[in-house]
Amino acid sequence: MDELENESDDSSTTPEKYSTTKTNYLVLSDAGKLIFSQYGDDTSLCTICGLIQTVRVTSLNDASLSFGDLQCIHTDSSMLVFMSVGSIILVAISFKDDDGFSDTVDYFRLKLECIYSAIIFTLTDEVQYMLLNDPQLDISYLLGSTTSKIRNLLDDMDLGDDSSTGRRSCCWLGGVDIISPIPAEIRNYTSKVLATECSKNNSIIYAILSTNKSLFNIIQPHRKEHQLSSFDLNLLLHIFESQTLVAGNELWFPICLPRLNQSGFVHCYQRYIGVETDGDMRLTLISQEPSIDEFQSLQLTAAKIRMELGIELEKDSVLRIYDLSDRSEEENSTDSSGTESLIWERSILEDINASLIDFGNVSEDNGHEETDMNMWRKRFRKYWAYCMKRVLDENVQNEIMQSYCDMSSLIHFVFRLDVPIRHCNSGVDSGGYLSQLFGPPLGSNWYNISEKRVWQIYQKLNLMLRQGSEQVEDTLSTFDDLHDTFAAGPDTISQYRPSQVFHDDNKLHLTDDYFVSIIDGDEIYAGLRGPRYEFYAVLPGNLSSASDAKILCATLIETLLSKGDELQPLSFL
Repeated sequence: MDELENESDDSSTTPEKYSTTKTNYLVLSDAGKLIFSQYGDDTSLCTICGLIQTVRVTSLNDASLSFGDLQCIHTDSSMLVFMSVGSIILVAISFKDDDGFSDTVDYFRLKLECIYSAIIFTLTDEVQYMLLNDPQLDISYLLGSTTSKIRNLLDDMDLGDDSSTGRRSCCWLGGVDIISPIPAEIRNYTSKVLATECSKNNSIIYAILSTNKSLFNIIQPHRKEHQLSSFDLNLLLHIFESQTLVAGNELWFPICLPRLNQSGFVHCYQRYIGVETDGDMRLTLISQEPSIDEFQSLQLTAAKIRMELGIELEKDSVLRIYDLSDRSEEENSTDSSGTESLIWERSILEDINASLIDFGNVSEDNGHEETDMNMWRKRFRKYWAYCMKRVLDENVQNEIMQSYCDMSSLIHFVFRLDVPIRHCNSGVDSGGYLSQLFGPPLGSNWYNISEKRVWQIYQKLNLMLRQGSEQVEDTLSTFDDLHDTFAAGPDTISQYRPSQVFHDDNKLHLTDDYFVSIIDGDEIYAGLRGPRYEFYAVLPGNLSSASDAKILCATLIETLLSKGDELQPLSFL
């Protein structure tokens, strides 16, 4: 480890951003070849990669140990966390601060799992077979722009004092950032529109409305095993925002969803829907079909959704593609192109819109009813735009969050709520849950407190609530148990993501309330777990004792639960 730290401090070979003040994340092949690094390059990291492989191979070949692959290494000043999946090794290299504090092994393992998920989302698990057949293969070029996306994802998950404080909460708790508070009738209507229109196309498996990496609404399959985990959904939201999308344009790109098929792709259709907000709403339709016909079908579905939401459909040109291979020889002989099997035609979107509007065959008898419906849709769109503008306003959000903090004398809080996924018509539970996160950014509070220290203690509280202990040994034992559980079942991808499964698990929330606290300096940190929720907060020590902290937190929890209809993103099937 001393040699590794010296490599990190060598300014002659180390880029400015790579220093002992930041955690670096590496992805290596089993042969020790660098695939990805958050900081540094091949030249500056080659010695570290070689050292890591030497330590791993030595421990694996030592018969006296018989402990399997390395999981973590601790020293007085640094920590290494390992994750091995087939022919890919992922490593987190972290250096403790001056007080000897650091993030937990669980947090580092969670980020490594997110990196691996991002690689699989892009390359599928075929990358494992490629490396198995050729261990010296350089697959870094296959990642392409995914490399920058992974770095952005890691930056967003960074909980240090120099990280972005604009985020309302942190996805490492096992939840999704949502757009809130939004009136329940708006979520209800948009959910039913999405569910109704998507049900007409059997190939659509997910429909998502999102903006600024936050979720507004989602439609999922009824089978629990096919519903997205909060970490997969967070990764999707980051990928969506990283796509360059211009108003009026459309995107069509492949992505791998391991819970559906680790070896294949689904295809995403994406466009802005035009709600007239600063960060406009993205509509994403995910289909199992990659064909041109499916793209055009999703285009019509998106146009119908926008029309039902009261959004005017602009005139725009679209590219139509016709396959002539199925036409008769007589028809083909009249085509001037002769040998061409495809023809391209530029049409006006207004013609498509007309076909959508005429689809209902509205007669003169119900013409007034249709006019009234169109007027209602326009009013709905204006009301929706007004609510979105307010909820995305930073000053309005700060006022709302500060009022919640003042209610219970809190410096900061994070609230996780598990929302059951129900059928949009019958209300029957599917058995699955979608976890949401709600809370203010630390930077918005007047109290002078280290953000990094707050997040580090929140991590400990989370482990205490979920496994009864913050000890590293207990965390690693939990991971081993989860790995063994899923290795014997059909959900093999989960055996490589024990930390994600650990944080996604909501069975703990079916038990009675549970409270833990940590006193650190002049602050009291509190964690509460109850039916379908987790709550983390920091309170000034001169305002309350540890026992009073539970009462103050419970008061705010009761208030937040009473506003559940406004907070939760209804997830209809």
